Amino acid sequence: MTKKNNASSLEEVVQFGTNNALTTTFTSNVGIGTTLNLGRELLVKGEIAALDNTGTNDNQILMAVNNTIGNLAVTYGSTGSYVPFQLETSGTPRFTVSTAGAIKFNAYDSTNQTGTPTYLLGTDASGNIVKTTTIPGSGAGPYLPLAGGTMTGTSSVLMPDSFKLKLGTGGDAIIQHNGSHLFIDNSTGNTYVRNTSTGSILLRNSTGGDIQFDNEFAGNILFNTSNIERMRIDSSGNVGVGTTTLTNSSGYKTLSISGSAGAQIAFQTSGTGKSFIFNDATDFYIYNSEAGNLKLFTAATERMRIDSAGNVGIGLTPNVSYSKLQIKTPSSAYGLDLVGRDAGSSSESQITFWNSNQTSVLAAIVNSSDSLLFYTGTTERMRISSAGAIKFNAYDSTNNTGTPTYLLGTDASGNVVKTNSAPSPITSQAASLYDLIPNGAFTTTYAFTSTAGTYAKVMQGDDVITANGTYTVQMFVDDYAVGGTQYSETYSGIMSWGSSTNTNDTGGGTISEIVLHRSGHAANQGMTYLRTRETTSSEGSELRLEIMCNRTYTGASNVVFKFVRLI
Repeated sequence: MTKKNNASSLEEVVQFGTNNALTTTFTSNVGIGTTLNLGRELLVKGEIAALDNTGTNDNQILMAVNNTIGNLAVTYGSTGSYVPFQLETSGTPRFTVSTAGAIKFNAYDSTNQTGTPTYLLGTDASGNIVKTTTIPGSGAGPYLPLAGGTMTGTSSVLMPDSFKLKLGTGGDAIIQHNGSHLFIDNSTGNTYVRNTSTGSILLRNSTGGDIQFDNEFAGNILFNTSNIERMRIDSSGNVGVGTTTLTNSSGYKTLSISGSAGAQIAFQTSGTGKSFIFNDATDFYIYNSEAGNLKLFTAATERMRIDSAGNVGIGLTPNVSYSKLQIKTPSSAYGLDLVGRDAGSSSESQITFWNSNQTSVLAAIVNSSDSLLFYTGTTERMRISSAGAIKFNAYDSTNNTGTPTYLLGTDASGNVVKTNSAPSPITSQAASLYDLIPNGAFTTTYAFTSTAGTYAKVMQGDDVITANGTYTVQMFVDDYAVGGTQYSETYSGIMSWGSSTNTNDTGGGTISEIVLHRSGHAANQGMTYLRTRETTSSEGSELRLEIMCNRTYTGASNVVFKFVRLI
């Protein structure tokens, strides 16, 4: 090491070999590793290293103004009060850079250093911070990237209202707060809110108000799990679960549920399913898994229930000891109404009794044209007419006949009762013999077109009368409307009648005139005659009843006959 003085330049130099290591001047300028020719008080060629201060791991470069140390300081530390690197003025940190590279302007807060910027800061292609030529809010960046940095503690970045944070090379995604609302806009592709951990994604409103899912476009809102759609709300407000094809009727909002086996709604109590509504491919079910009731209400009042045993009660709680269907009605209503069917006669209704497996009818009660009919099997046994007449349909000369022990009668109220007297041959209960002897009474109506003086056939053999005997015959004639002269004339007489095997006259043609008595409204010279004639074999060898009038008709007149067996 050599020390020499240079009188011409007023310098003192310390050399190592031929290299100047330290140079000082009379003006107290110092040069290290270089010649003092730049007019600087300290000039260093190479690196300057600042060591920590007595083991505190803090390094500091201080600058003085007007002989006051600390007006400007550059510090760096790892453990002390100078963590991290920072610039200070008058002992107050103004700018810091963390060990991770995060940049912070320390005096920036809600009242200091705020305002509307004229230009934005950005970076050039080399990462240098530059002033952009874009006025804030008028277009895309470039913006200031803080790569590798982390803001810790309660640090925050305050952006002005209507500031837009644009993401993507084309600024396709924008995050903006307009002073009232926060917007996240994406003009390309889908927008995802993803959680790549095992935690949950929460949409939480911690103050008053609603959480809204709003599709401004006339589309659907879809809900997926395992990347498969599970539920949707369509643009009309209908909801579909398990289906993308929603079924709805005009004017209604519909919940459509679909599954491979059907759809089901489960009603739970304390997390356990108790009741269900569901369907399969063909059937619909209302299901109660508990031993309880199924109740139906209207106007907040129970109207019907099915109990756990399957008993049905309408207007009452069914008694398990009674029938499966029990009905109770208020005093102003009927107990049970049967309405006439749509097909067939509209006046018909029916109660049918089946065997246990519903394969055959045991009995039935039918209402037809105001009459009440009673069946066993499929055969009518009795009927009550609209006038109250009772008829036993199987009663005839061979079935269910015999000598009665007592007669049936009616009390003063019309109730059918057993009389206290043995039956007599003739009673005053019937208006006529015709009404009293159903097995010996017959009737027929013959459409008679008269040619004066010519007989016409009324009946033959057992066409009408099926039993042999002596009969009184009544004939009612009213032929004025078809060219006759008789108004409501009644004829009566006596005749003998036999069955189809009772004609034995081989010559044939035996005629028996029937003497008739006539009484009525008016005959006007008109006369009707009756006779019986035994026919030949070519005509059936049967007895025939024939009619003739002394007037010719222009059309057919209905003649009504009634026959009552006397003997």
